Amino acid sequence: MLDKSSDKLCQKCRKQANISFNYQGNYCKNCFIHIFEKRARKELKQLNTKQIILLDDGSIETEVIFSILKQIKGLNITKDSKKGIRATSADILTATFLEQLFTGQYIGKQDILLNSVSQEEILMYAAIKGIKGKIQHHPLLDAVKQLEQKYPGSTFSTAKSIHELQEL
Repeated sequence: MLDKSSDKLCQKCRKQANISFNYQGNYCKNCFIHIFEKRARKELKQLNTKQIILLDDGSIETEVIFSILKQIKGLNITKDSKKGIRATSADILTATFLEQLFTGQYIGKQDILLNSVSQEEILMYAAIKGIKGKIQHHPLLDAVKQLEQKYPGSTFSTAKSIHELQEL
């Protein structure tokens, strides 16, 4: 969350921090943007491709990853409303996985970008960069956020486990 009256220091550059997350610490805007984009690009490298088709669902996640991907030279990016790589946060990915687990309706392996960042981080990045889009909702999202509050890091651990399970 954005904190304009903070006396905390950025964990990276030691300047005044104005962005604070319970589980991740405090950052200035520039360092937050740098770290966020670096994490998104790291996920892209795992796909190992120069051709990206993004599933264009109008979500803020899709718009954020599209803006980051446009910065990468030599990458051909297109949007498609019916097929492509999904952009979703660790929160939504975890909620979707839990729903599939509880209902027994496993969709299967999917290529997903932005699953190493929280919905809160995506919304913060979008606000700083002026990116607009629909906010994804899920019936289990509140439960996932409560779980994350009680057990910090549980959402990211689950998202990582989901990725590892899909590789089997």
